[in-house]
Amino acid sequence: MLKLFEEFVKEDAKSLLSSKKVYDLHHNGKPSTNGWKLSILGKDLKDSLELWESLRDYLVQNDIAHKFGTLKRIKHPNKEQSKELLTIYIPDGSSLNEIAIEVDKRLQAYKGWHNIKTPTSYEHWGNAIFYRNDRDKGGKYIKAQNELT
Repeated sequence: MLKLFEEFVKEDAKSLLSSKKVYDLHHNGKPSTNGWKLSILGKDLKDSLELWESLRDYLVQNDIAHKFGTLKRIKHPNKEQSKELLTIYIPDGSSLNEIAIEVDKRLQAYKGWHNIKTPTSYEHWGNAIFYRNDRDKGGKYIKAQNELT
């Protein structure tokens, strides 16, 4: 019975991530106004599903704001945007490093990020994890760099 339930959940996740109507599936979570975010890269729907299976429960149980990329994101004409399959927003008062360690534990076998160039304005933390801050020292939003400029 449990195996049947797991298959149903996997098919439901696949159906959600196969969306061609929205770029991302969001979970708002705890406030995150500090600008820190982690990004996990991938190439295809299989990678997005693997990230979902590896991280969604942890992120939801800890009420960490995040968004998973759907098929529409994967088909995005901007090659850099099409590879950002999971964005995790670091909650105010939380440690980026501690969350990255927890994410890393769950991604030890993940290979979807291999051979993808580091996204503009991100730094490589380790394994599949990249990070950046989109706020300046005054706390004002910094627009992400467009790879065409």
